[in-house]
Amino acid sequence: MADSKRALVLHLFGGGEPLVFALSEEGANDLDSRLSTLLAGGQVHSPALADGSTVAVNFAHVVTAHLDELPPLARVYGSGQPKRWVVVRPPGAETGILLARAEGEEQAAAVGNQLSGRVGFLLQVDDFDAAYQRMSDAGVRFLEAPRSEPYGRVVVFLDIAGNRWDLLGPAA
Repeated sequence: MADSKRALVLHLFGGGEPLVFALSEEGANDLDSRLSTLLAGGQVHSPALADGSTVAVNFAHVVTAHLDELPPLARVYGSGQPKRWVVVRPPGAETGILLARAEGEEQAAAVGNQLSGRVGFLLQVDDFDAAYQRMSDAGVRFLEAPRSEPYGRVVVFLDIAGNRWDLLGPAA
């Protein structure tokens, strides 16, 4: 197998799809001899990726890991492709949201205004007060005070790119 086609495949304790990282030749050679030790010791290691970056892997959260050929249809991180993205989903969920870095001036100009100033996303929680407090403590910017509607408690907040979200909890 060619070193340029090597991948680190991680299966996490939380389940879900495995994480696949395209390794540089140096990163693949390094992990060939150290992977079993890293897994057994639950150590943190930062292998070199094919795009020249590194990723910090806490092997204490990894159920199993192996080196393999780079799968052609997998979500691959560090592959050197210009598009940088990640899929975020709650533990155990199948549905997620893809977050990607803008490419070029036109996309960069649209960041935070994809929905022309309207709320475009909804974060539904079981405990509104706890979520609101946790987000407030973390510095999330809310555009209004929480309010009660027939469908539940709601407040509008901005994400780091300026997109408007509704935080929605059960009716009081």
